[in-house]
Amino acid sequence: KGEFISVAAHQMRTPLSALRWALENMPKNDLVEKASATTLRMINLVNNLLDISKIEEGKFGYSFVSKDLGALLAEMGKEYETVAAEHGTHFSYSPPTSQIPPFQFDPEKFSFALHALLDNAFHYTPKGGKVTLSATELPEEKVAEISVQDTGIGIPKELRSNLFTKFFRAPEAVKMWTEGSGLGLFLVQNVVTRHGGTITVESLEGHGTTISVRLPTDPAAIPPEEEIA
Repeated sequence: KGEFISVAAHQMRTPLSALRWALENMPKNDLVEKASATTLRMINLVNNLLDISKIEEGKFGYSFVSKDLGALLAEMGKEYETVAAEHGTHFSYSPPTSQIPPFQFDPEKFSFALHALLDNAFHYTPKGGKVTLSATELPEEKVAEISVQDTGIGIPKELRSNLFTKFFRAPEAVKMWTEGSGLGLFLVQNVVTRHGGTITVESLEGHGTTISVRLPTDPAAIPPEEEIA
């Protein structure tokens, strides 16, 4: 099954990319805009399927370097100010009260995971709601904690155990955002696990969710090899 998904996704990506290029070069109208948006969603789905295939084969490919997490989060905070304006949602980034020293992580993979968490927060928070990105260092535990908090629809308690499984989407989430694939949080969990980190979820149905990621600042806590999911 995994091999079939990988081959099918590879075969789909090239024609979808060509279609998107053609649509972007056509005169713009409502139909072209909708077709372009749909094609982009399909490309994102194909890319997620390819990422899952790589994870399951232990070939996702990580590159750990010493980076300034605070700088990465500040850049992301600026990016999501624009997203918030488009969604009609309030957004704030709360930088750490003290600077987090550079530590080993994969900036590309972690940025991907954080984008997925923030995108979910915006998709499942109604207009007028609030999304907050924050970070802090817990030196006694040798971890950096990054949290994404929203005032959205929340997650029913009985469904939280399925939250990080492939293709899972809660019924209320499907109603609010029909275009999700149910793959984002599965990928997030794998990225965090590969970093030797953990994820916790706090949620109150109808009132919001906080997802917190803890990454070890001690390189010795990072698993030595990529584990197959």
